Formats: sequence, structure tokens, C-alpha cells
Amino acid sequence: MQFPRLVLRLRCLVPQGMMEASICSQDKNVNLYFVRPAEGTSSSCLLSAYEACEKFKSKWISADKCLQLRPAKQDVFVCDPFEGKAFVHLTSGFNTVGPRCILSCLHRQEAIPQLPSPIHNIAMLGLVITTTGFSNAKKDELKTLVERMAGIYSADYHLGVTHLVANEVGSKKYQVGVEQEIPIMTGEWVYAVWQAVVKDHTQHIMATDERFLSHTCPVLHGMVVCVSQLDRATKLTLKGIIEENGGTYSAMLEMSKTSVLIVSAPEGEKYSHACKWRIKCLTQDWIYDSVQRGHALTMEGYEVKKQKLSTPVSSQANTTLPPEVSQCSAINGESALLKTSVDETAADANETVSKERKQTLSKEVNLGLEAVENLDLQEAQRAGLFLDGCKIFLSGFTNTHLEKLRRFLNFGGATRFNQLTEAVSHMVIGKPVEEHLSLVREWSTRPHLVYGRWVTESIKLRRPADESQFTHPLEEEAVVEEVKRPQHSATSHTNPEGSLEEDDVLRQYLKPGHTSNANLTPSTAPSDSQDQRVTRIFLNKTFTVSGYSEELEETLTEMVEDAGGQVVTLSYPGPVHYSLVTPEGQCHPKTEEVVSHYFLEDCVNAKQRYATLQG
Repeated sequence: MQFPRLVLRLRCLVPQGMMEASICSQDKNVNLYFVRPAEGTSSSCLLSAYEACEKFKSKWISADKCLQLRPAKQDVFVCDPFEGKAFVHLTSGFNTVGPRCILSCLHRQEAIPQLPSPIHNIAMLGLVITTTGFSNAKKDELKTLVERMAGIYSADYHLGVTHLVANEVGSKKYQVGVEQEIPIMTGEWVYAVWQAVVKDHTQHIMATDERFLSHTCPVLHGMVVCVSQLDRATKLTLKGIIEENGGTYSAMLEMSKTSVLIVSAPEGEKYSHACKWRIKCLTQDWIYDSVQRGHALTMEGYEVKKQKLSTPVSSQANTTLPPEVSQCSAINGESALLKTSVDETAADANETVSKERKQTLSKEVNLGLEAVENLDLQEAQRAGLFLDGCKIFLSGFTNTHLEKLRRFLNFGGATRFNQLTEAVSHMVIGKPVEEHLSLVREWSTRPHLVYGRWVTESIKLRRPADESQFTHPLEEEAVVEEVKRPQHSATSHTNPEGSLEEDDVLRQYLKPGHTSNANLTPSTAPSDSQDQRVTRIFLNKTFTVSGYSEELEETLTEMVEDAGGQVVTLSYPGPVHYSLVTPEGQCHPKTEEVVSHYFLEDCVNAKQRYATLQG
């Protein structure tokens, strides 16, 4: 929108008294129309602006008459409020401003900004703003407010950006903003500036005024932090720090809500679930260092990961050759013959496995596409938010299938990504696209690669299905290693633990949910769940749970029962050992001890029952 520029000078009434102001321009033939509201009387702000513009060619015009007009370059319309049929009509090609914009421009002796959208006020004049971490709906809302306040909204981050508005710290935009030392604000900043301008038109407010510094983005803004494996005192300290710095402390690990898990070691049930759900696991130092630096640091260097086993080096590699030449000849010849035989067998086996693998993949692809064809929209609606918290990228589908899947993902509560990034938790594959697979191979943290049948199974279960049954293999090393294993059998007698070490190495190349063909017993290769089995520390103890959400109550009940306890209702006639309650919850009348979920979590993590603190 190109505003006509005025060259008239006038004396206008502003809060500080009478002063001379101007709106510079090239075009003298300007028609300044003040729009009378269709209902009610004109606002005091609109009347003040009209009075200030008496020396211009200003006129009053009714809202109904506005609806009959067509856009003209020399016409400027002043509206208050920014709503109603007349305002909506004037947003389509007309030069539309608010009285606050007129008054502030006169006060500052500045021209009306030439921007493509209606300008309510100029509180953000000169600012270029981008956002991160918001939903599309909230982003559109912020964009509208920024543009109404004469700011420029940019969907992308570039060197011209002056301010970043963040819903949560840690994104790539956030890290770049920190590096370039631009102000990073919360979404409340935009709303606070808007409300301040609307409340009082006599003050010429700017978004950069000192009063709005309280809306600077806190260090842990938007982060939901779960803490595990640490003692109660440390947890309470971290809880205070997290909440003081804009984060939320959560005792429960939730797939769709938790941002990071703070742990001391790569073990435990929460750690296993966090890895499965693509939740970053960090040391507590990340919290302390971020607060000390004044912004959320990148997570590299703070991640808690299981150590990968390196390939074992044969202890016979440097063995000296026997002194007898005849013995050397016999052994070398025999080894060469054995090597040739094994290599040929391995080659044949590789070819057979590769052929079978291609047939299996082709079958899985066809079954997945067939499942997408047969998706039932009504069944998906009945399933509710069956993919809540999942971040999905669709790969290798036709346009028809893409449109269909998009509808189903929306019904299921999933977040759909148009670009493949490391934020994706699941890549649903129609036909394998090598470009996408190559990109994923380069990442340290990879999304689940699943076929279309995973979506249909999730609908049936009304929750995300187990990915292992529908996984697309990303690497071929697992197949190759299994074929090559017979080559090691000739020397296995020299290392009694060799078979176990080889299987540990092989396991590095397998996707989660896959297993090798080794016949390992539970005692030699315990699973995570076996290794972290909860001791029955609350055997024969009774609990009541009150004040928690249905989901948390279910989780706490499960924790109690896994530890040997029993959860009863508040109407239970007998005595109760523990009442798990929130401040809003109810205690059992015959309870012995009142505790919170922190007590339960500490006992389960320590695998021992603590004595409670008595007042």
C-alpha cells in the first residue's frame, strides 16, 4: 500500500500542548476521511485525531458509504475501532490507519509509514520481528499485531531482524539470535505493547520503552524439565532454579510435553522412554551453566548417552609365526583355502539375503500403500488424538495419498512437517526416497522410519503403535554383519567372551526394536527393563491417590503397584499407609502418612523406602 504523502503544515493539539507538526509528502491532493462507526459514538481518540487534522482536507464519512467506495491512491481512511464491515472492506486495497497512528506521526513530525497493511499505531515502527516455537494460529495472531503496530514481520530469520519473539528457548532461530545478540522477547511482549497503546492514546508508546523489558525471554522460557536419579535436595534446588527462570518443573515424563530430562547416568525407565520419545537427556550442569550465561546454551556437550562399544581387536593379531617353514607353508595354504571358501559362501549368502531383503521391502511398501488406501476417516475420528505429540514427515507418497494422510494426521493430533528436519519424530514412508534416507543417515538422533501400516495400527490402538513392527531399515550393515559372522568362528575358541562382544558390536548397527540372532540368555545380556526392574519396596503397603489428573493418577498407580503396593479408594474402610495428594487433593481419614509424588519417585529411583519427614 502506498500512502499519499502530505506537505501541509498545521497546528495540532497534543498532550504536551500546542505544537506545530507535519506529515511530509509529495502529493497535495489528499482526501482524509474519518469513518463514523456504524453503531455507537466516535471514540475520544478518533475525535482528537480529527481535531488535530482540521487544517487538512479531512471529512467525516459513514461506515455504510465506505462499503460503496473503490480504492483510490489519494484517499486515506481513519478508523477506530479496527473491526466491522466497513473496516474489513477498507483492508482490501485502501489506505487505512488508526487515529493513534495519525496522532503519533504528528507528534513526531514523521510521515505515515508506507506499509502494505492497515496501521493501528506506530509502536513497533522500525522493528523487524520473527517468531519461533509458536503454533500457526498464534503465529498469525502475532504477525497481525506486529503489522498493526507498523512493525515488519518476517517468517524467516535474516540479518535485518531486530527482535525475536520466542515461545520456547533452544530452537535454531533462538541460538542464532543469541549469537547475534538481538533482543529475544516472549509473546506477552507483543500483547503488552498492544494493550498499552489501546489503553491510553495520549501517550506515544514505543515497544522498545523500558517498561517492556520485563518481557525479555527468560533463560528456560517454555521448557518443561523432568528430573530423575537425583536426591530430593538437588531436585528441590533445580525446581527452584527452573521455575525462577521461566521453565516448568515436572516430576512426570510425558512424550508430548517434556522438553528435556535431567539425569546423572544413561539408565533407568525414564531414560529409556526419553530416548524412545526423542527427548534430550542432559546433565544438571546444562541448567546451571545456562542460568550463569543468561541464555539457554546449546545441548552439545551436556547430553547423557550410553557408551558405544568399539570393535574388539583380536589378541592374536601380533602373534609371531612358528619357526618351522614347513609348518608355516601348511598353515598359510590352509588359511588361504579356508578364506576362499568362507568368502564364496559369504558372497552367495549376501546375494541371497539381498534378494530376500528387497522382496520383503517391496512387500512392506505395498502393504503400507494399501493401508493408506483403506484408511477410514470415521474410525480415525473415533480414535481421538491417537498421534498426540508425534511430529511427522510424509515421504514418498503421491499427492492423493498426501492429502488423505494430512487429514488423518490432523484428526490424530500430530504435528505435520513440510520439511524433513531433526525435530521430526516419525518419517512415514510410502515408497523409499533415497534423498530423505541419506539425510537421516547423517543425523546422530534419527526419527522412526515407518510404513503406512503404522498409522492404521495407531488408529486401532488409539495411541502411537510400536514402531518396531513397521520399521523401514535404514542401514544394510546389520544384514552384512550377520552374513560375515562365520568368518570369526575359526578363532572364537581363543576368546571365550568373543561371541558376546561381537553381538554387542553388531547391536550398534541395528535399529531399536531389532535383535541379532545370537542365543543370549537373560543373565548374559539383560534388557533395559530387566536391568532396571523395580524392587518391591512397598510390598503390602496401601496408598490413596487424590488431586492428580487422570493420566498422572494412572501413572502413579502403576508405579505403586510395580513396587508391590496397592492403591485403594478414599472410601476404603481400613487404615491406609500413604496418601499421595496435591494441595487440592483429599487425604484418607485413616492415613498414617501424607506424601507427594516426589516421595514416591525418590523411593522408586533409589529402590528403597525412605522414612518420611515428620513435622
